[in-house]
Amino acid sequence: MKKIALFSLLAVFMLSANLFAQNRGMSNPPAPSPIPKLTVEEYKANPDKIYVVMFTAVGCQPCRKAKLELLPELFEIFSKGKYQGKVGVYTVDITKGFSADAPYEWKDGVTAMPTFRVLYNKADLYTSTGFALDKKENLKKSILEAVDSKL
Repeated sequence: MKKIALFSLLAVFMLSANLFAQNRGMSNPPAPSPIPKLTVEEYKANPDKIYVVMFTAVGCQPCRKAKLELLPELFEIFSKGKYQGKVGVYTVDITKGFSADAPYEWKDGVTAMPTFRVLYNKADLYTSTGFALDKKENLKKSILEAVDSKL
């Protein structure tokens, strides 16, 4: 009898904790859609595409924050309307360094993580390093301006 009472008490506690968390907006948010990783082959095969690239590294806390807070917004913006098919949002993980066949414009100037780049036809249209939530809107605006300069 004690086991049944203990189990019932535990079940009620778990259920009420879950309802409390949902009512307070503390339930787990949906995972953001994954941002594709850019390969050297894809980049070289499509020189007329505009690439919005975040160079990232494992263990980089600002990179994680940008992947959650900025990249999904950019991906959404550039996947429709006048940008659709002309602009892509990608990540490049450089934890182990750049591959031997990585383009020069990927390597040049990547000195901190994350580094955001807008690349078009082997040219660097925009570069910014670091990420903080209070700078997100300015960074997004600068990236949009760089992309719009080539459309």
